[in-house]
Amino acid sequence: MDFRRLDMIAETEQEKANLLEFFFKTTDDILAEMKDALKEQSASHWKEAAHKLRGGAANIGMALLEKLCLDSEKIPFDSPSDADVMLKRLENETLRVKAYIAEKAPFLLTPGA
Repeated sequence: MDFRRLDMIAETEQEKANLLEFFFKTTDDILAEMKDALKEQSASHWKEAAHKLRGGAANIGMALLEKLCLDSEKIPFDSPSDADVMLKRLENETLRVKAYIAEKAPFLLTPGA
C-alpha cells in the first residue's frame, strides 16, 4: 500500500481512517456483487464491479489490488473457473492489505473496518 496516495486525498488521520473504513465496507459489497455476477454468468456486472473496486483501490494506493481488478476486467467470461480464482485472489488481497494496515498503521483502522 502506498500511504502517499492516501495522504494526497486526506489530511488528518481521522479522514484517512474514515476513507479506509468506507473503502473496506464498500469492498465487501463489491465483492458480493462479483460473486452474484459469477453465479448469474453476467460478464457486464462482473466488469462493472471490478472497475468500481479498481477505482477505489487506486484512489487510496492499493497497487496490487488495483492491478488484480484490472486483470479481472479483462477475464474472458466464458471460463468461470478463471473468474472464481480471480475472485479469491481479490478477497485475499483485500485481507492482506487490511492486515498490513493493522500492522503498519493501526491508528488508521477504526473499529468495524
